[in-house]
Amino acid sequence: MRQISDEGRREIAKELREQFYCCQYAEEFTEGLYDVLDLGHCKPTHGGYPDLAKRLADYVEPAPVTGSTSDGYHTFDELYHHRAVLFSVIVTMFRGRSWKSLHHHDGTMYDGMFIVGIDTPAGPATYHYDVEPYWDMFPCRVLDRAPEWDGHTPDDAIERIGTLRDLLQAEVKEEGSEK
Repeated sequence: MRQISDEGRREIAKELREQFYCCQYAEEFTEGLYDVLDLGHCKPTHGGYPDLAKRLADYVEPAPVTGSTSDGYHTFDELYHHRAVLFSVIVTMFRGRSWKSLHHHDGTMYDGMFIVGIDTPAGPATYHYDVEPYWDMFPCRVLDRAPEWDGHTPDDAIERIGTLRDLLQAEVKEEGSEK
């Protein structure tokens, strides 16, 4: 089965809406759809069938992605919260390497958000979070302005955070050899 992009689905939905309102054969076509879809129990609206066209277009058009969008297991809001809690644990473990700020290096910031970062052996890793409820979850230095962004991507950030594991493993080895 061929996958259609969200943009392609939006175009199809738009065409469906336009075609049904201007096409002289819309009623005939829609009657056929009612039969094929076994919708005989449904009554057409306004002496025609624009309701079915709208319903079909609504099914085809992709739903907007929001915080409550789910993959069937978790919503984006849940995953965002999980990331915040997990990163706050990392920041707490590495307080001396961590910081947060209400401003980017140039004084800007997204409305209602702050940036929190950690300096890893591979470079800084940063995330933005909502001030409420997350500001107090990160016990680290507060900077007037965040360090200048080095261009790292989300993939870079998680890879850099992974380098902290090496620091912890070295500590564990060191503690083991002292005993």
